[in-house]
Amino acid sequence: MSSPKPENTRTILIAIILILTAIGYYAYNASLAPVPEQESGPVGTVTAPADTPADPSQKEIKDEAPADKEPTAVSANAKYDTLEEMRKDYPRLEVIQLYNGKTYSGAIVSIDENFTMITIDGTVKIPQNQVRQREIIR
Repeated sequence: MSSPKPENTRTILIAIILILTAIGYYAYNASLAPVPEQESGPVGTVTAPADTPADPSQKEIKDEAPADKEPTAVSANAKYDTLEEMRKDYPRLEVIQLYNGKTYSGAIVSIDENFTMITIDGTVKIPQNQVRQREIIR
């Protein structure tokens, strides 16, 4: 048996490299894509909520705004007298401005539907829908 011609070997190697590059590209992009969360329940069953009519033309239009909660104080026990004292324990301090004009300065310790922020006056929970702007204090 004779060995393949050098021209054919080069073509085969280029094809293999292209195929491996394409596989790697798709595998990498698939790892970056967010995985949709699956709800537990029977597969293939679609049910309408009990308070909505089955016919979409009969659907009521609700103009109610979501309940806007004001920031609530979690604790009034202030551990810090100044922001510089706070910076020793929390290197990232922020200023949060609300739509109603109030501002809070301190360290954000948790984020869910509320920002939990440690301030000079104590710990405050601020609803995210009330926040107009967040700014890092340098």
